[in-house]
Amino acid sequence: ELYEARAAAFGRNVYPEQPPKAFWEYCWDACQDSTLAILFACASAALATGMVIEGVETGWYDGVGIWFAIIAVVLTTAMNDYQQDQQFRELDKTNKDVRVSVLRGGVRKDISIFGVMVGDIVVLATGDQVCADGLVVSSQSMEVDESTMTGESDLLKKDRVLHPFMLSGTKVADGYGTMLVTGVGQSTEWGKLMAAGQDPEEAGSKLAKLEEMKEAGQIEDKEYQSQRRALEEEAQALGETPLQVRLNGLASNIGKL
Repeated sequence: ELYEARAAAFGRNVYPEQPPKAFWEYCWDACQDSTLAILFACASAALATGMVIEGVETGWYDGVGIWFAIIAVVLTTAMNDYQQDQQFRELDKTNKDVRVSVLRGGVRKDISIFGVMVGDIVVLATGDQVCADGLVVSSQSMEVDESTMTGESDLLKKDRVLHPFMLSGTKVADGYGTMLVTGVGQSTEWGKLMAAGQDPEEAGSKLAKLEEMKEAGQIEDKEYQSQRRALEEEAQALGETPLQVRLNGLASNIGKL
């Protein structure tokens, strides 16, 4: 009951997700293909000329046949994209559901990151992602990478006196310690960024756009390599590997094919 009261008062450690696209939206996206647009025109022309030359009874065969082929391609493409989106959402949900160690009632427990509440004492070690906003309780040479939130690449040493504030979405680069959770979910600085539409986890989509700019010749190779490294480092700070970033970018490109 105490935990439920805390959750009701301060919220849960979850973030709003963008709703999935409806199936008809995938159908509409598939119809934007230039090849299908040409086939649309051919089908209409074949239908009109066939009915004029061969008559109404048999002249519609070719035009309607092309229309059926177009519909089959659109439905198949939309279905594949829809299923891929569902699979990636499930994979993303699994990747985000990491385990963290907390102290509740003096007892150390391993719980889901989504179960962290205000008032919990979170145990942090090198390599851990900070899962909520909080205040340092204890620190042993703990340094945090806050580049995802502040843009500063230098590590910041955390202690109870000079630098006690911990931000969700940052990463413990060295040392270990504990922190008292003061904000979760949309109440964190990370959550406010996401609520404002500035999702820090869009590295894969950004990488896909960067690839498109390179293919179109809108960016030089040196600048491309620099921005790509920056995106991969940003994703690593969020707990994603460079492979995951490339897969996310590939998924974005696949959805456009």
